[in-house]
Amino acid sequence: MPYSTICAALRMRRCRESKTRGLMSGTKKRMTALITDPVKSEENESDPKSPTMTRLHAATQSQANCTLRFFQSNIRGTLSRCVGFGVDLGEIFCESRFFVAGGILARIMKPRTIGIVYDLLGTHPLQPGDPSDVDAEYEPQATIDALASALQKLGFEVRLLGKPHDLLALAASAHMAMTEHVAPDSPTVNVGNAGYRTASSLPDAVLTIAEGYGTRNREAWAPILLEMLGIPTLGSDALTLSLSLDKAWTKAVLSAAGVPTPSYAIFSSREEVMHGELPGAFPLFVKPRWEGTAKGIEPSSRVEDRESLAEQVERIVARYRQPALVEVFLDGAEYTVTVFGNDPPRALPVLQRALEATTRIGLHALERHAAHAPHGRWIYVTPGELDAALERELQDLALRAYVALECRDFARVDFRLDAAGNPQFLEINPLPTFAPDSSFAILAELVGKSYTDLLAEVLYTGLSRLRLV
Repeated sequence: MPYSTICAALRMRRCRESKTRGLMSGTKKRMTALITDPVKSEENESDPKSPTMTRLHAATQSQANCTLRFFQSNIRGTLSRCVGFGVDLGEIFCESRFFVAGGILARIMKPRTIGIVYDLLGTHPLQPGDPSDVDAEYEPQATIDALASALQKLGFEVRLLGKPHDLLALAASAHMAMTEHVAPDSPTVNVGNAGYRTASSLPDAVLTIAEGYGTRNREAWAPILLEMLGIPTLGSDALTLSLSLDKAWTKAVLSAAGVPTPSYAIFSSREEVMHGELPGAFPLFVKPRWEGTAKGIEPSSRVEDRESLAEQVERIVARYRQPALVEVFLDGAEYTVTVFGNDPPRALPVLQRALEATTRIGLHALERHAAHAPHGRWIYVTPGELDAALERELQDLALRAYVALECRDFARVDFRLDAAGNPQFLEINPLPTFAPDSSFAILAELVGKSYTDLLAEVLYTGLSRLRLV
């Protein structure tokens, strides 16, 4: 047992047995010093110029009843085993500071704050020529509320930072503060629902589910800004987000990693379609190269001849301003696998998606096109049977894709079965929706948890990776 930890535990036990509920200022300093360095705690604490007093200056300004949390598991375990240690881990009264002693890291802290960066459904300013599903990936307020509740359940304060452009304003303000260009009495910059004046008031970490718009780097806008600010993020980093949004690059990387995927080709014009090599026999399937949430997919996205293919490629290029990805259409069952965690990640139970009965396109992709549905509604089917062997295979492939793309904390992976019943990778989404009517709510019921508890469990793995829990 580390000597510094023993000293800390014994000293805290003595304070617990004291008749006074509070700790005298000198006791506070001695306890913190013991945790920091038991040898240097013998310095003259009355000398304001001593090294200990210098290190602890901010700590002695704190209010009573802040909480010390030890992040290293050996500290937690050692303290909990101390005989007669009857207080919660680290109930001493000091402000947030880092101390290192004997190779052990501890943080004496006030409650941590997690920011959330997001794009709210219905807030995107429409531009001439924008498709009707331009903001289909944005989240309703209910999703933001659910994530905030899960983080609060884990003991964190939550600040809603708004969209990436709000974060850009925060980054500019923080940069000015860090370069000492902001006067102490300067006005607070409003960012989302949070006001900040200096870099010291930035959140401890940020959960970003913002999608951005327009480019294949749009999902990386917020993570890049946060990386520049030195603020850790929950979820995958900017490179993984950009790579996985580009369906062609994702397929190339995962094919090399041994994850099977349908043959594909990239087309940017009618001329390329009419004179180029097709990825396989018809039927083929056409979708934007770097979009998610089934954006750009319509009943006509399944094509049976070259002329129809050319028309769909032209539609994608004109409406979404990007190349079209064309792949062999698979009419087998469709499944989605949610993966979360790190070292190692875990796969949750596999869910099957309903298919539209005639086109065999995923029903989730056609629901926003109800006007095209026969008799005003889509008829769906759920072909095949998800047995234990198939579920294990799908989970193994999902984990392989997750690791190959270096995803972090959470992602969702989609598959289709080919004519032989073999799973084929469709796409991966490291920014899956957490909406209350999404797959997470279904999975929560399957694993016997509340929706909020499952979200908290998923987010906990990311917070653990960042050593915030």
